[in-house]
Amino acid sequence: MDRINRFVREFRDRKRSQLILNILGNNSPYIFVVIVLLLSIESYYYMTPIVKKLLFSVSIVYLFFIVIKSIIKFKRERKVLTLTDRDLLIYLQKKHKFNTDTIQIYDLYKLLDSNYDPEVVNHSINIQAKNIEIPDAKDLVPTSYLRNSFFKTILPIALLSVLYFETFSSSFHRFIDLNGRYYKPADHTITIRGIEKSYTEGDTLNFSVDLTGNIPKSIGIAIIDNITGEREDINRSLTDSIVNYERVVGSGKFTLFSYSEDTRSDSLLFTVKKIPSISSLKLITTPPKYTKIKTDTLGNFFETIDILYGTKIDFEIESIDNPDSVKIHYTFKKSGKTIKLERKDSKFITTIVADSLSSFYLTLYKDMVYTKNPIIYESNIIDDEYPIVNLVSPSNGMEIEKDNLFPLVVSYFDDYGIVSSYLYIKKIRPSIIPGLDDEVVKDKVKLKIEKQLDGSAGFGDYIDLTKYNLYSEDKVEIFVRVYDNDRVKGPKFTDSETITLYVPTLQQLFSDVEDNYQKQSENIRKSLKNSSDIKKSLKELENKLKIGEMEGFENKYKLSKVLKSQKEMIEDIEKLEKSVKENIEKLNDNSLLSQETLKKYKKLQNLISEIVNDDLKKRLEKLNKMTDDQNFTKEDYEKVLEDLKSQEELFKESMEKTINILEQIKKEHLIDSFIKKMENLIDKQDQVRENIKRDSKNLNRVKQMENDIKKVLSQNIAKFDSTGSELFNGKNRPLFDKIVDKNRKKSLDMDIDNLNSSLNRRDTAMDMSNKIKKGFDSLIDDAQSLKDKMVEEKKDELISKIDKIIKKLLTFSFSMERLQTLTKGMSKTFSKGGETLVAISDNESYYNKSFNQIFDIAKESFFIDKKIGSTITKIENYFNRIERYSETRSFSVISNSLYQVVSLTNSLILMLEDAKENIKNSKSSTGLEEMMEKMEKLAEQQSKLNQESSDIMNNPTQGQSMEEQLSKLAQQQQALQEALSKMMDEQGMPTPGENGKPGESGKPGMSGNSGKKDSSGNRGDGSLGKDGNPVDGDSGESSGGKGLGDKLSDIGNSMGKVSDQLKNKKLDQSILKRQQEIYEKMLDAVRSMRREKFSKKRENQRSILKGVNPGEIEIVDPRSELRKLMLRSLRDGYNNEYKNKIKRFYNKLQH
Repeated sequence: MDRINRFVREFRDRKRSQLILNILGNNSPYIFVVIVLLLSIESYYYMTPIVKKLLFSVSIVYLFFIVIKSIIKFKRERKVLTLTDRDLLIYLQKKHKFNTDTIQIYDLYKLLDSNYDPEVVNHSINIQAKNIEIPDAKDLVPTSYLRNSFFKTILPIALLSVLYFETFSSSFHRFIDLNGRYYKPADHTITIRGIEKSYTEGDTLNFSVDLTGNIPKSIGIAIIDNITGEREDINRSLTDSIVNYERVVGSGKFTLFSYSEDTRSDSLLFTVKKIPSISSLKLITTPPKYTKIKTDTLGNFFETIDILYGTKIDFEIESIDNPDSVKIHYTFKKSGKTIKLERKDSKFITTIVADSLSSFYLTLYKDMVYTKNPIIYESNIIDDEYPIVNLVSPSNGMEIEKDNLFPLVVSYFDDYGIVSSYLYIKKIRPSIIPGLDDEVVKDKVKLKIEKQLDGSAGFGDYIDLTKYNLYSEDKVEIFVRVYDNDRVKGPKFTDSETITLYVPTLQQLFSDVEDNYQKQSENIRKSLKNSSDIKKSLKELENKLKIGEMEGFENKYKLSKVLKSQKEMIEDIEKLEKSVKENIEKLNDNSLLSQETLKKYKKLQNLISEIVNDDLKKRLEKLNKMTDDQNFTKEDYEKVLEDLKSQEELFKESMEKTINILEQIKKEHLIDSFIKKMENLIDKQDQVRENIKRDSKNLNRVKQMENDIKKVLSQNIAKFDSTGSELFNGKNRPLFDKIVDKNRKKSLDMDIDNLNSSLNRRDTAMDMSNKIKKGFDSLIDDAQSLKDKMVEEKKDELISKIDKIIKKLLTFSFSMERLQTLTKGMSKTFSKGGETLVAISDNESYYNKSFNQIFDIAKESFFIDKKIGSTITKIENYFNRIERYSETRSFSVISNSLYQVVSLTNSLILMLEDAKENIKNSKSSTGLEEMMEKMEKLAEQQSKLNQESSDIMNNPTQGQSMEEQLSKLAQQQQALQEALSKMMDEQGMPTPGENGKPGESGKPGMSGNSGKKDSSGNRGDGSLGKDGNPVDGDSGESSGGKGLGDKLSDIGNSMGKVSDQLKNKKLDQSILKRQQEIYEKMLDAVRSMRREKFSKKRENQRSILKGVNPGEIEIVDPRSELRKLMLRSLRDGYNNEYKNKIKRFYNKLQH
């Protein structure tokens, strides 16, 4: 029974499907054909509304017919589905010859519900069921052919709908528009591509318009704002089937389509979302407290902010677009971070602390839209700035002076202050041995920060390089490092530029000095010429004054011009004095001149300084004011001319003397510089010898050094020859020619070449090096001999001239003494009074010639000093007095004047004799020279000991204990102290003005001539001699000052204290400072010795003369001895009458 029920159910299902497929499958081809036909006609042919309505009516009737037919057929076929199961089985038996057993079984199964025995019925059913065959429902209701028909129809329709959907859709709309009048369809289509449904404000609307078929000449693009209804049309001329379009649109909803004259595209909808923006932005910056900078507020308009490391930044943001959230994105040097701001009412706020913040930007979010391309705000972290240091002085390449001081001027700047500053020093000494590195000494000195205002600071002082023991050709590199007071990340430092300072070479020093000599000579000659022109102008004005033609503006203008010229000449002389002073300092500091020549140069400086003294400047200024006076009288003219005339005489005499002395100094300097250069070559030759002795492998370096020596030797001899050929003549010429002899130079060159060729044979090379050195020594000896001979000849010449003058003055003195005796008690009416006056006049003329000779000598030597000139002036004044009183024959006055003339002449003779003796002894040696050498060696040893002490304290020597090292230092310091004590025992210590007692030359505290300048630039107080005449004070040391012996004693005591401290194992900065003070005192002592060396010569000549009884004198020959004895007697304390007897006695002995 189950099989029968399943069959019936399956048959019903398949029958229903057959009914539906029968309607679709049988009618679909006809419907498809009608639709395609109608749409084809609509698409390709012209159609009026009448035809369209007719076709539309026919098609509707045909479609209605098909539908009615299908409904009738469906109802007829559907009756089968309404039959009961038994009737359906009967229907199938009749139509399909179905088995009747099936109906019987169905009936038997129904009997089970009646009163029949169920077993009997089931048994009957089972018997019948064995013979029954139920057919398959698929065979009775086939549907596959209907399905195939349906799909064959529906698939083409679906495919065409997809491919020509737009065409069919458009045609369908036009077709059903029964009242529309249509023409032939367009021959092209328009399609818009690339449009998205949603955009963000500010985005670019980027799309293309594709055209198929025949491309029209132009198309239009319409954009309609759906909210406001505004429409924007854009026309484009076409050259291609694809048109690209870009457009930035605002926020809103829009419709877009493209059109031509014949057709249009589909309409597309898209939305542009608004981007939220910032209405108000405020930043509040709060710097760290240590900076003392106030809080600052920034508004909307800024792009960059300057902040400190650790600054707190508060953000406050407002927006009218009411964003959902706001985020700040800030970047660091190597990373970034994003923070979401907190909403507070209508504001968004947050706080960050700036450390390495470099930039940040803000992003606002709303409705899935956020800020694009936000403004990026740059931030400058001020803590990245380093302090600024500017090394103002010294300049790069500056030469280090002999005192080893250089000015250091530094300026600093930092916003938050400078905490410390250091000077880094590096001394570099070129290695004299090939293959070895240069000697380098490094040091660091803390600088005091003198002032600090608003972050700026500075330092200015002299830096002493003495402890570095600088030598020629050394160089010193310096730079300054400053630290700021950054309390957050720690102090940062900045280094200044590196400055290189040089110790000048001998060649540089000599070149500078020689250039200065040339300029000085030119300035002196220029001043002489100006003086001659001024003198000529004064002569003119004086002649006009005599004839009464001084009235008028022109002459007054000429006088003013003369005064102006004289003022300019004074300025030139002041420049000359400055140049001479600079030359002296350079020569003295670098020991480029012998002490005798340098002494002469210093006297030349004093002479120039005396020419333009303050008194002269005041008088000239007074004369200028007088000429400006409107009431300038003839007497004023006479006074001005007389004053100017006397000044010009002084100028001429002084400048003539200056140029003569300068020429002598140039000769001596030429020899001294040659000797110094040769000594330098000997030092270099010693270096070569040392390299050969070390068996250096770098022979090329040794050969280069020797070639350099050869080159410098040629330059030195050529320079000496070219400059000296015009200076050395007469007796000195042969010795000069010997020095510059070409064969001698050629021999030295050959020796140098032989040394270079024998470098591989050390013994031979050593012998050649010694030979070269001896050749250099020989040149030095000859140069020194040339200088000595030149000086001796000049001394002999001056002594001879002075001897002749003294002889004439003695004769003059005898005559004046005789005339004084005659005039004594002579009356006005005495008959021989006239002859006596004539004799006095003749003697005056004779005396004037001697005076002129003295002034000529004074132009060549400093030994004719101002005292001699003052004495001559006094004698001239007495002769003028004699001349005045001769008119009235007042012989008593004349006799007294003659007495004074005789007395002054005697003094003049003694002064000239002193000058002569000074000239003779100008190169005499004293014990000071040996002591100076010992003292200089001790000072050098002390300097080395100071350096060792500093090295041990900073970097203790490995392998030795600190106690051992300190014990060694103590022994060295004690050895120096003992050497100093031994030297003081061997030498007598000259102590001028010792213990405050007056010296030989006068009383302390009395005014006299200023002493010479000492090394510190101060002048010692002068004193008055026994006869009341002023004398020079000692070199910079006033009477009562500390003597040389005391200075050396202080040095010894300091050495002892240092030695004791080192023995007690103590070494600190205080000991290093004391050792440095010892070294500086030793240098000061050497300078005192040099000064004492010069003053000692004169002191030795001031020995006390004892009275001599002429009767006890042993008369000896030659006559010069007699004159010495006579002059010595004149110095003693005899009265003038007895002195006259001595001279008469001497006169008789001479004859």
